[in-house]
Amino acid sequence: MALWNRARASWRVQESVAAATDFQQTGDLGALRRAVDSARRAVDITAVGKPHRPLAAVTLAFVLRLRAERLGNDDDVRAAVDFAEEALAALEPDDPDLPTYYNEVGCAHWQAFETFEGAGHLRRSIEAFEAAIAASEPGGEQVGGRSANLANAHRMAYDRFGDLDHLDRAVEIGARAVAAMPDGAASLPIALTALCAARQQRFDATGRLDDLDEAVVVGEQAVTATVGDDPALVGRLSNLALVFLKRYSHLGAAADLDHAVDLLGRAVERTPPDHPDRAGYLSNLGILLRRRAQRTGLAADLRAAVDVGERAVAATPARHPNSLLWRTNLLNTRMELYRRSQDAGDLDEAIALGEQVLTATPADHRQLPRWLSNLGVAYLKKYERTSDAAHLERAVLLGERAVVASSPDHPDHMVLIAELYRTYRARFDATGHRVGSAELRHVVDWIDGATPRSAYHRVQVGHLVGALANAIGEHVDAARALDAAVRALPSVAPSELTQDDREFALARHAGLVSEAVAAHLSVGDAVRAVEAAELGRGVLISAALDLRTDLEGLADVDPALAGRVRWARDRVARSDEDAGPAELARRWRDYEALVAAVRELPGCSRFLLPPGLDELRPPTDGVVVLVNAADARGDALLVGAQGDPVPVRLPDLRHGDALTQVEQLGEATAATGSWAASLRARRTTGDVLAWLWDTIAGPVVDSLPADRLTRVWWLPIGPLSLLPLHAAGHRGRPGVLDRAVSSYTPTLRALAHAHRRPPASTRRQLVIALSSTPGLPPLPATVAEANALADDAPDRLVLLDEDATAARVLTALTTSTWTHFACHADTDPTAPSHGGLHLHDGRLPIGRITGLRLDRAELAYLSACSTARTSLRHADEAIHLVSAFHLAGYRHVIGSLWPLADNVASDAAATFYRELPPLPEPHDFAPALHRVVRGLRDQHPDRPDLWASFIHSGP
Repeated sequence: MALWNRARASWRVQESVAAATDFQQTGDLGALRRAVDSARRAVDITAVGKPHRPLAAVTLAFVLRLRAERLGNDDDVRAAVDFAEEALAALEPDDPDLPTYYNEVGCAHWQAFETFEGAGHLRRSIEAFEAAIAASEPGGEQVGGRSANLANAHRMAYDRFGDLDHLDRAVEIGARAVAAMPDGAASLPIALTALCAARQQRFDATGRLDDLDEAVVVGEQAVTATVGDDPALVGRLSNLALVFLKRYSHLGAAADLDHAVDLLGRAVERTPPDHPDRAGYLSNLGILLRRRAQRTGLAADLRAAVDVGERAVAATPARHPNSLLWRTNLLNTRMELYRRSQDAGDLDEAIALGEQVLTATPADHRQLPRWLSNLGVAYLKKYERTSDAAHLERAVLLGERAVVASSPDHPDHMVLIAELYRTYRARFDATGHRVGSAELRHVVDWIDGATPRSAYHRVQVGHLVGALANAIGEHVDAARALDAAVRALPSVAPSELTQDDREFALARHAGLVSEAVAAHLSVGDAVRAVEAAELGRGVLISAALDLRTDLEGLADVDPALAGRVRWARDRVARSDEDAGPAELARRWRDYEALVAAVRELPGCSRFLLPPGLDELRPPTDGVVVLVNAADARGDALLVGAQGDPVPVRLPDLRHGDALTQVEQLGEATAATGSWAASLRARRTTGDVLAWLWDTIAGPVVDSLPADRLTRVWWLPIGPLSLLPLHAAGHRGRPGVLDRAVSSYTPTLRALAHAHRRPPASTRRQLVIALSSTPGLPPLPATVAEANALADDAPDRLVLLDEDATAARVLTALTTSTWTHFACHADTDPTAPSHGGLHLHDGRLPIGRITGLRLDRAELAYLSACSTARTSLRHADEAIHLVSAFHLAGYRHVIGSLWPLADNVASDAAATFYRELPPLPEPHDFAPALHRVVRGLRDQHPDRPDLWASFIHSGP
């Protein structure tokens, strides 16, 4: 009878294993049911202590784990632990199956920890996995999977205990397992997945970018190595999606976010509706869709994010360990929906979710600080909506608890500080309650020495802390915090990103430079104020100028290295056209390594580093006027050829007032086609010019010589860069046009670069004019404008209408020194480099223009609408057509701040060229435009909207 029972038990075990394999391959619940039933019968017919009992028990433990994973039965989890331990205890120390049994014990306790969060289960899991590996044959097929299990257990131990050694062990174990396995090994995808997760988690903890990049690589390898319809593919797709999300969060490449959405969408599609992991995939997909909606503004993504987030919460029992995380994710999505909709219901639902999460979260939970902060942000929004002080105090309390609950080395600590100081600022604005000086100084000291998770977080926390310090009068600490943010600003938009990604990254920090300049001026440091403005504005322009730096000096020191730098520089300059993200990053690393090598050479330590003020001063006959409007003060700084910058206090200038003027002017000048619109444009423009004179230009010109026209380059910061400072004044009274010849520059460096370029020795004129552009209104005056200019220039090329294609224009630009465009232009407020000039076959975008290298270009006259305008969010980057033609190589550019009347634009262009002498000198262009604008003012004194738009940019 005993022999017969042993045979029956063996047969039932084989039947169970076959059914379990069928379930793992197909997901068939019937097969899972058969697997459990057969293993249960094997145990029932085999007494404890009998030879086949351990095999039956360990098989039952295995299939119960499968059922618990699939159906979420807690009793199965407990039973799996009991049967696995029983089976292991029954084996002899030299049993060849010992590694398998130890591994099953580890898996059972791991599942128990995930379900019940008992630390003892986690410790036992690690012990068992270590014993399984130690008992395994070195290089055996199963070592990879067991090593992956041990690596994952160490990751969980880090989550539970916060000891970074667990993550180092996880990475070490996973890398060793992968290295020891041949290609095609069955357990290779398992080991790769574990290594990917360990690398990702260590990046979360330390911010090491090499871990994140390597996580992407091994995650992609794990997906590729997964064969056929392996059910494990779903988890690997999900894991890889989250790695791409991490990298997007750190670097900001939109392509990473799109990859993540695609991968997790595939994972959801492959997951059965009743699968226990589906809720997690849905919740994570909600995160990705929310992040993409934040990036693109797509309402459909945000609606889908709410839908999948709600489905994830609805499918997860409240007592499930991940229920709190799914609810938190939905909270954040609800908050984003509220920001868009301003629907109080969305905000109330977010707060309700946050309170549920907070009530159920243990005091020692690692996510507690972040969840406290999330709820605090929601209450701050509630206060902003209702003005109820109780909501503000609740927001402060939650933010303070979040910071106290996180140690300074917590990965989210910098984010928590930033959100707390956002709340402190709201409290100060509402009540005047100040943060203590000692506390503020402690935070600023910490910011100086902390290692952020990303440059974005360093900039964000420095900006928020510095802005509050400015507001409460702690200007020294404000300057320190804001300087840290400004120094990090270029790192927010690393060169390996696409132009769109870099523009988006920088736009999130609008207003930072204004606060930094104000802080330095508040402590009387005009030089540092100028340096902060120079470092924080025109980040993309400075990066582009780095790629145009003359290498002749380097060639004198090391000709071979100069050649390598030139070659590497040319490769990165054309990378947007012929390289994907990974190749682009590699090219930039190669280039930056060469730059570092140059700085090691004698006399080259400052190679491509930001120049100092003395290298950037204007010529002796002029002055640069930097104008800044912050929340608490307004100032101008006069930067001359010698001496320190001269501050001019502007007591009536504030940031909010500047924004109001920009919005009013933009709305008035954009409206066309009716008498009422024309009347509004003239009145609003006149009001803005008067405000500019009273608030800014009047005090500035009072500081200039009164006996002559002064050469002035305006360098306005933030929204001020969208206003016509050069035309400021009251109708019928002397204004800036009567006291100065004005130009504009985005940065001192850009002006110095234009000054240093040798002027063109000949005039080879290119004229592009389109009286009719497909899909756009006609511009009849452009033909006469082009003909008049062609008659005036003997060496000329004229491209009219259908001849003015992008290819022909780009070719002609390479041989011309003077260029005149008379056509339509447009701007793109979300991605400025997509704006451009409209030619016969489409738009010639800003991004294409900035990529040109025109060494002999002198003048670009842009007789088109709004060619010097960009969005408020991008104002400090000056991404518009005027700056694009400067970067292409033109020393002088004529443009406009708002749309031009066709006939006025034509007359102004003709007059401008008549005002130039037969053989113009480099300094003749700005005065010529100055005389044109004054003449138009005399002709149309009550129509400033017709003439105040014209500007000159250049030396």
